[in-house]
Amino acid sequence: MKGTQAITDHRGDTFLLNATEIFFDYVGDDDGLCESGERCVYAPNMGAYQGHGDHMIECVFSDGGGPVTGVTMYAYPFNGR
Repeated sequence: MKGTQAITDHRGDTFLLNATEIFFDYVGDDDGLCESGERCVYAPNMGAYQGHGDHMIECVFSDGGGPVTGVTMYAYPFNGR
């Protein structure tokens, strides 16, 4: 459930709390917020470290009827040591 939690800010942007938008991929508005219809990286940790590995893998992301939909989610293959 953690990966699907969303919030709406004072400007009206609704985005996932535990994900960041992938910049310069020609999808979305490149503001760093993971909003509907964008490609994002799952961010399970506080701070800069979100995992490691040679490449990111595509995750299964289910909208679950939430306010953010149509997201293509990626994650690093390893999280921790």
